[in-house]
Amino acid sequence: MGCDAHPHIEVYKDGEWELVDEKRHYYDEIPLDENGRSDYGKLMSMQPRYMVVLGGRNYTMFSVLADVRNDGSIVPLFAGRDVPDDISEGAWRIIEDDGDLHSHTYFTVKDLMDVDWDSIGGREEMALFADDWSRLQDGGPGPDHKISADWASAPNYKLRMGHEDVAKRMRHGEVTESQMVLALMSGEPSDLVETVNKDQRIGRLKYGPFVRKTIPLSYRALVSDLVAIIPELAKLADDPSHVRVVLAFDN
Repeated sequence: MGCDAHPHIEVYKDGEWELVDEKRHYYDEIPLDENGRSDYGKLMSMQPRYMVVLGGRNYTMFSVLADVRNDGSIVPLFAGRDVPDDISEGAWRIIEDDGDLHSHTYFTVKDLMDVDWDSIGGREEMALFADDWSRLQDGGPGPDHKISADWASAPNYKLRMGHEDVAKRMRHGEVTESQMVLALMSGEPSDLVETVNKDQRIGRLKYGPFVRKTIPLSYRALVSDLVAIIPELAKLADDPSHVRVVLAFDN
């Protein structure tokens, strides 16, 4: 079952918190496209960027912010704070009306600004293809295209993605680091990697030999979209401690 976030944006004015934005009202009347279907692309364009990010289904972000859908590989930042004692009346009314919400927490923009986003926030088991693996060996940046090691090593990885032709043209599978070294002795990393553009939803796919590796990741790498909206949230008040996100989740 999926899990969704419900952000409520509050601003501190005249001695109390006031609800200035929340996710639900954008969904009260979902726009329709020319065929009469729900136009979720237009719905997203109607929302501020911070609401799209905070209200999107991003389990990595849920783990970072609230320890929700965390597999234990991420150190959460603001988990377990519950509903603030001085929550705005508007936010409390919404939360109280929906009895299925859980894992309530909150944080201010000042809290976000105080995070060391370049510190290690978690670890992820990845499939490192020849180009990614080579860059890491040379002290360069990590993978430019993260692929779950479990997904990449699944027997039906290629067939599931509809690229049987790629499967025929190129060997794909997990190798040891020693085997990767031997493979690279006979060619450039690019010779061992084939990239296919699938579609906007799935993005790029890689094929070829890969090494399974657990990589430490910074908070910035884990939730770059969250980091990017901090300046936008900060514009809602003169003081970053006067902008607060009250967050809850459903199932």
